[in-house]
Amino acid sequence: MGAVGTGGRVGVRRVEYRWLLPALLTQEITATRGDGRPAPRSARDWAVDVVLFVAAVWGGLAVWAPLIEQVPNVPRGLRAADLAAGLVTCGALWWRRRWPVPLTLAATVFGTFSASSSIGALVLMFSVAVHRRPSVTAAVAGVFWLPSFVYPLVWPDPQLPYAGEVLLGFGVTAGVTGWGMFVRARRQLVVSWRERAALAEAEQHHRIADARRLERLRIAREMHDVLGHRLSLLSLHAGALEFRPNAPPEQVAQAAGVVRASARQALVELRQVIGLLRRDDAEPELRPEPLPRQGDAGPVLLARQDERADDGEGAGRTGDHAPVPAVPAAPGLSDLAGLVDESRRAGTTVLASYYLTEPHTVWPVAGRGGYRIVQEALTNARKHAPGQPVTVLVDGSAASGLRIEARNPTDRSTGTGTAARPGLVGGTGLVGLAERAAQAGGTLRHEVTSDGEFRLCAWLSWLPIEDGDIGCVNANAGDGGSDVVGEGAGSGSGDGHGDGHSAGAGAGAGAGAVRGLGGSDG
Repeated sequence: MGAVGTGGRVGVRRVEYRWLLPALLTQEITATRGDGRPAPRSARDWAVDVVLFVAAVWGGLAVWAPLIEQVPNVPRGLRAADLAAGLVTCGALWWRRRWPVPLTLAATVFGTFSASSSIGALVLMFSVAVHRRPSVTAAVAGVFWLPSFVYPLVWPDPQLPYAGEVLLGFGVTAGVTGWGMFVRARRQLVVSWRERAALAEAEQHHRIADARRLERLRIAREMHDVLGHRLSLLSLHAGALEFRPNAPPEQVAQAAGVVRASARQALVELRQVIGLLRRDDAEPELRPEPLPRQGDAGPVLLARQDERADDGEGAGRTGDHAPVPAVPAAPGLSDLAGLVDESRRAGTTVLASYYLTEPHTVWPVAGRGGYRIVQEALTNARKHAPGQPVTVLVDGSAASGLRIEARNPTDRSTGTGTAARPGLVGGTGLVGLAERAAQAGGTLRHEVTSDGEFRLCAWLSWLPIEDGDIGCVNANAGDGGSDVVGEGAGSGSGDGHGDGHSAGAGAGAGAGAVRGLGGSDG
């Protein structure tokens, strides 16, 4: 027997060599009839029915003929009744699958006096065992044995005592019933195998569908993270060209060059993202490059800057033939400085601090997730709080995990409005960031504080974790006590006060302001 699905759909089954199988078994396998009507006979059923009918007629006559010779003085009417009962029983075999129990009970009555119906009655009892539950089969078998107590009185066997005939009837009944139950069990086993195969096939289809859905979500999230940032820069510079048509030719050329370079860069990143999605997250080549280190021991202050981008300097210097800078296939913590500088060149004031211990040991998933979180924070700030400064704090080590905090004022404090500017459409970036944080075994929170400042906080696992451990991340992720980085907006250096080591540095002119990166925000 072979059974395969057709059309790639679960539940559409084709059974090979159907004519060699019982019709009821084929019906159960293919589920072609669910209206309660019996399945039509297969070629195998017709062959079996013909053989059984002929065997029952021939066997009944073979039992009846010598019995007439052995038992003298048999009434003529009893002989005729015996033959009539045998013919009726043999004829009933054609309906044994539809009404096995009533026909068997009727044959049991005939069995009290009819020798010619014995073979047909055994076939009917076999059909009950095949087509009915064991409880029904046992009850019918008990009734079927009762004629063994009456039949020896009507047709006594001179060579076999009465008790022997009763025991013989019991043995024959038990043998036929057991054989039928064995056939039933075999058929049910075949059906169960088929059902299990169909269930496994359905589960495989569901797994494939889930894998495709997850892959689509992964691609959408990666595209949003990569292209959303790049396209927001494009929209920003294109808007400048639109609203300043009388700008000096030099500035127009610079802005057009930035738009052109950003578009080319978006295509490059799109190709790299597609290539990244074809790799496994744990491949060694996807690990971020080590960050520059200052000194051989202790935490390293990688960057601490407070610079406001100049409108006419450093922005849009990319000429027509300037090469497009290469972006790593798997951006990580080492690329944060370039990401922040890019936002500064677009006109956003970014106060960024990175305080990392042995950044080259970070889990690639966490490094990539941290990069995307900072990228989305800068993109959202440009969309919903244009012209407002953004503060980015990144702190991490193998002991404390990776903590990221991004803050920027909103309309509640500045009145600038939080709706996206024309040409920039809001999306589901924060939802994607939460999923990315969960993938890295961490958490993400965002809120608008009482003083009208939007605040995004994330904690990611620094070290790799197993899939089953996601959700059981370090309970100390939100505890304080981490090293503190102080940033100043004044000249000289400022003093940072916090739980742990502090360092400060400033650039530009103005009053100094020190902020601590505390672990309580993780």
